Amino acid sequence: MEIKNPENVLKEITPDQLLGEVMAFKNAGLRLSQICCAYSNEKIHVSYSFANDDTNEYINLRLVID
Repeated sequence: MEIKNPENVLKEITPDQLLGEVMAFKNAGLRLSQICCAYSNEKIHVSYSFANDDTNEYINLRLVID
């Protein structure tokens, strides 16, 4: 078995971009791996992680909400 060590990608988006980004990942065959929420510096940070099981890559979307 080949061990891969890909880069993780973090992309900050706005709430109005969320649905389009998620649908693009779904259509590309990525799966939703986790959703995480944190409160920092008086803002809410919501992260969505999508996994590509063929390449072991993760793409993370992050919303920062006041």
